[in-house]
Amino acid sequence: MENRSRAKRRYLREIRGWLPCSGKWKRGILEKIEQSIAQFLSENPEASYEALAERFGSPRQIAATYVDEMGTDELLRDLRVRRRIVGMIAATAVAVVCLWAGLVTATYLDHVNGMNGYVVVGEVAEIDRVEVEQGGN
Repeated sequence: MENRSRAKRRYLREIRGWLPCSGKWKRGILEKIEQSIAQFLSENPEASYEALAERFGSPRQIAATYVDEMGTDELLRDLRVRRRIVGMIAATAVAVVCLWAGLVTATYLDHVNGMNGYVVVGEVAEIDRVEVEQGGN
């Protein structure tokens, strides 16, 4: 029973990964496929992932069939939406890196300005204050 459930989950997960459409469309397609798989598994309880792929086709084949059936406009729209999402994520990542670099630079400059021109090289030595008398006579 566990093997059957694992094979079904793996098969559906791989199909979900190959489908180039929105989440709403994927859910509808996967529900139909899941019903067919459940019926097949009730008749063949010991079926493995390979048996599912042999009966229904590989996940890649199912996705290719779906792409063949969907209209060009729909496919291009879905791909454009994905491209926008990837672009937004990339822009956000670049902004975060720039903010981080700015923060590191500001911290470094604050540190350099806080040294007041003094740089300690080697060990720190304590200097005693010595007063010198002025000779007047």
